[in-house]
Amino acid sequence: MNSYQSLFGKEKPGGVRYLGRIITPTILKKNEEIVVIKKQHASEIASLESKVGVMQNEMDGLKSIVKCLLGQSIPRVDIDALATRLGCNFGDANSAPDVPSHGEV
Repeated sequence: MNSYQSLFGKEKPGGVRYLGRIITPTILKKNEEIVVIKKQHASEIASLESKVGVMQNEMDGLKSIVKCLLGQSIPRVDIDALATRLGCNFGDANSAPDVPSHGEV
């Protein structure tokens, strides 16, 4: 008999010492698995959020290009009013780069 057993007695199956009466090895293992899954989930969410940020930047660039092309092909059209009718948003009127229209060069 070792000193641990002489102080605390023989180990009993189904329980984990010093963690409470209802903690079992199975519950401990499940809790560890849950922690691992939560960490994986958090890293996946962070990865997706960064991808969404990149996609948003690309969409903003495409909107600027479309706005610029519409301004060149239809010089007298109100692009913001057209965007509202189409249900999209090209941003503010100054977001597109200055590109000369049909008659200007």
